[in-house]
Amino acid sequence: MNCHSIELASRDKLVIQTLNRVDSDVKCMIALFKKGLIEAIVLIFLLIPLLETLIEMDIANAVLMAIAKKDDELIKMCMSPMTASILILWKILQEGNSGLSNIVRSIISDRELDRILLSLEAEMEERIAATGIVLKCMGEDGRSRKLIAERVQLAPVLESFAIVNDMDRFQIICFLFELAKLSRRLSDEKLLQAIKGGGAFSMTHSLLIYLQTPSMEQSPVVAGLLLQLDLLVEPRKMSIYREEAVDTLITCLKNVDFPSIQLRTAETILALLGRFSSGRPLARALLLKHAGIRKGYRALIETEQTGQAPEGSDHNLVAAIVLTNCYWLFFFLFFFFAF
Repeated sequence: MNCHSIELASRDKLVIQTLNRVDSDVKCMIALFKKGLIEAIVLIFLLIPLLETLIEMDIANAVLMAIAKKDDELIKMCMSPMTASILILWKILQEGNSGLSNIVRSIISDRELDRILLSLEAEMEERIAATGIVLKCMGEDGRSRKLIAERVQLAPVLESFAIVNDMDRFQIICFLFELAKLSRRLSDEKLLQAIKGGGAFSMTHSLLIYLQTPSMEQSPVVAGLLLQLDLLVEPRKMSIYREEAVDTLITCLKNVDFPSIQLRTAETILALLGRFSSGRPLARALLLKHAGIRKGYRALIETEQTGQAPEGSDHNLVAAIVLTNCYWLFFFLFFFFAF
């Protein structure tokens, strides 16, 4: 296999179909890639291999090595090996297997994260994939938020919001919402200001329009981000953005038929307090302590210190305490900002 065959495959779908008839051909390409032929990742991507094949061949570490390569070390082709690597890595991480946490931690610890952040400025498909990967990193280790917030270029991501489909649009919302959970309030406000005014269109207006269409599961996060952006302007003055966001959160909180939505709404409301440690609301641990649940409180503190959920921790208990106290927290916030 050489670069000419990759170029041919990129231009002729019949070549791809022929190669895909024999599964061993894909595995052969992956084997060559893992041995150091970085350019092979482009053909692997074009062959659209099954996710099971990628996981079976344990390609993830080799993909991370390809991402770490500088562009001037690679041959110019129909598609950048960096682009192909980002897209394949996102395909693997979307599988959701618990064993993939090691891959995400490798991205953070081995500094491939800097390279992935550059992909947020790339073409649309690569940009959306990079958004998903960075979102996974923040979910796995909340301490990575500070690094991401310092180095990320938000403008390309914000511009994508008006162009992409609904699924990718919600992924961008989750990315922004999670990124805005910084430990320092001033840093958090600075980031929210960048989100509010960084795109070609009004982000608050775009969120208001999107809030009319999302599923019930998506509504709390969309409303939460909209409310945070609106509070930057006139914290004590009501607006249509605030009314819609508050109405949505109250509706979701009252939805007793769907406890998971209630809990997600409760977590969103806690995030509005703006005090975080490793991306987790500090109020959550304080509520547990106030309720006398010392074991759950200690478990949360351990989580903040290690970045990992302690074995045997009762997350349902934590969620129940949070939800029980969420009404008074929400109305405290509402009246504080309204008057």
